[in-house]
Amino acid sequence: MENSQTLSLSGGLYGDRSVLFLLLSNLLTIVLAVLQQWDVYTLMWIYWGQSVVIGYFNVHRILDLEKFSTENFTINDKPVDPTPETQRKTAGFFALHYGLFHFAYLVFLLDEAGIQHTFPLRYVALCMLAFYFNHRFSYHYNRERRNRIYIKNFRPNKRQRKYSIRLFL
Repeated sequence: MENSQTLSLSGGLYGDRSVLFLLLSNLLTIVLAVLQQWDVYTLMWIYWGQSVVIGYFNVHRILDLEKFSTENFTINDKPVDPTPETQRKTAGFFALHYGLFHFAYLVFLLDEAGIQHTFPLRYVALCMLAFYFNHRFSYHYNRERRNRIYIKNFRPNKRQRKYSIRLFL
């Protein structure tokens, strides 16, 4: 990332409206969870929904790149050119793996929480919608900052690793 595109705590991060909306979306979820005394499974459904939304917008981010770099990016251990075909393959690969992870996560939630598990659907939907609109805003707000397919997109983030570990315990 170029220096003009990085976020710093001295100004960029605090002035980034997408970060503010993400914090507000999380705050809404936390406040509702405390007031409604939700159990962990209710929260897991909300954050599963948020993670699905993140994956959806990441696929679109990859496909929407107009000029991008594939520096240090390989497919089958071979360097690739920044072509529309590379974009489609990358987006498809990401969607397949991310989708399979979330399908396994869904099976876990259904098994652990049970189909009989009741939760406040209206509030869960409200929180998921807040995250959807946050990530939709972020997608459009940060559109100009993107110019590279990052390899880190294909490595599980900390939350995914934590849930993966929980799936197998």
